[in-house]
Amino acid sequence: MKKSMGIFVVCFLLLCTFVVTGFATVADITVTNYTATVTVDETSTATFRVDIALDILSPVTELIFPISTALTGEVVGAESKKVKLGEENGLKVTFDAPVSGTQNYTVTYELHNTISQIEEGQQIHLDVIASGWSWPMNGASFQVTMPKAFEQVPVYTGSYYMDLVEDYMQLSTDGTTLKGTFIQPINDHDGLQMTMALDENYVEINSAEGIPTLVGLMGVILISIAGAVYYIKTLRNEPLKIPLRPLPPDGAGAGAMPLLHTQGKPSFAAEVMHWATLGYLTVSRKGKNSIVLRQKMEMNTERRKQDSQIFTSLFINNGMCTGESVKFASHGTRYGEMSARYWNRRLFSKRSGSPLLLRTVSTTACGIALFGIASIALPVSSIRWILLTGAVAVGTAGGVATQMACTKIVRGSVLWGAVLVTAPVAMLALGALYGGGLTMTLGVLLQVAVAMLTLRGGKRSVGGRDNLAQTLGFKRFLNHVSSKQLIYYLREDSEYFYRTLPFADAMGMGRKFALKFGSTVLEPCSWLEIKGKSGLTALEFYHAYHEVMVKLDKK
Repeated sequence: MKKSMGIFVVCFLLLCTFVVTGFATVADITVTNYTATVTVDETSTATFRVDIALDILSPVTELIFPISTALTGEVVGAESKKVKLGEENGLKVTFDAPVSGTQNYTVTYELHNTISQIEEGQQIHLDVIASGWSWPMNGASFQVTMPKAFEQVPVYTGSYYMDLVEDYMQLSTDGTTLKGTFIQPINDHDGLQMTMALDENYVEINSAEGIPTLVGLMGVILISIAGAVYYIKTLRNEPLKIPLRPLPPDGAGAGAMPLLHTQGKPSFAAEVMHWATLGYLTVSRKGKNSIVLRQKMEMNTERRKQDSQIFTSLFINNGMCTGESVKFASHGTRYGEMSARYWNRRLFSKRSGSPLLLRTVSTTACGIALFGIASIALPVSSIRWILLTGAVAVGTAGGVATQMACTKIVRGSVLWGAVLVTAPVAMLALGALYGGGLTMTLGVLLQVAVAMLTLRGGKRSVGGRDNLAQTLGFKRFLNHVSSKQLIYYLREDSEYFYRTLPFADAMGMGRKFALKFGSTVLEPCSWLEIKGKSGLTALEFYHAYHEVMVKLDKK
């Protein structure tokens, strides 16, 4: 019995300790004075300046100041971070060393769209004292200056005293300014809201507040779900088995490799270099800007009809063509169109959906997300809806830029990719700053997913899947083949490097391929003549080859 009584006493003392500690924590900080100075302007924006005096009994390392639903704010003279306080926001200040005693702070923030349209006219609703204060207030007062004169009487509601809160305040007004002072202390987590009816045309309200954050989020989610269903039903391919393959895809020229690899634009310059490795022509570079192509033999039925037609037309006059000529450029355009038509007919199923349709619809997710952000950030004005419409267009364009950035980076155009990446980064920053960050993040992630899933086109035929497996197998070979193996291939075939380089370079792996040959000196190239240069290593030859390719690809 005594033992049980002892346990009871110990538990009771511990409970008392927790209770006392809890009450001490609440009473450790008291707001000795709260003064809110509020100015409401013609755009319904209420600018708050709140002067706060605190009496801190026990040292603290952080303080949180409620700012109602304001998206941003500042604690003057201190670094602060926005935090969530239930459905409202606050500013948290963290100190390097504990503070105590009497402390004074000034908090500034803005509340937008405080005046709204109602059936009887207009109405202002204002959180004069936010309800998130964790400390009691011994003294509180406020002053609200309206944009113009009014005749109506405001209604005040407290979180604790409800509609009886006016019995505990001294109130006055001069027709444009409202003033109030509490004559009783205010409990912790109390607050004060002011509502007042206004004339129908008190301020000019030209548009609604836009779409709520949840509506925007649901819109992006629905687009994502619809896109996923469309992709699975019409674009998804079966998994591929990709073995190492030392040879390019069957029947493909070097110029088609960008298209076969990532649906890129066919390269006429790479195809010309491939023809040169087969002995159809030679390429000469004289000086910095002169590139001359000379026919060595005719192209007959051993090549595809389209290739033969372009080759014959290119050298129809005197068996020579300059790489800087309009003639070369026009044949390059023709080759790209014919090559794309030829391969797309063979690679993709007739039942395939449209990757372009999926990409286009998906970009609207970023437009919706940016519309939601703009509807929060933009003040009420006569051009608000024009700006919101522009936000949709800009967001959609940002979605396009995000998809292009992913595609450019995968294809090796890192510089262009880095430039385009600034679009999603800017949109994500706006989301973090003004709200709607989750919606914008999902919108951007959708663009990345769609870009990667449609990078190699739509649903493929059996032959198209086999071609892709061969292409990726060749790329895997280039990535993993050892220098020792390549030197062996070179000894077996002195032209091996020259024949393979146009294919590797067309896939963005030319330099990596050349580096694996190390310092081995190559035999002279029979089809690319570079004045004043001989006895080159693979990397030295690649640099000369790449300079020629850059000039040919500009046309």
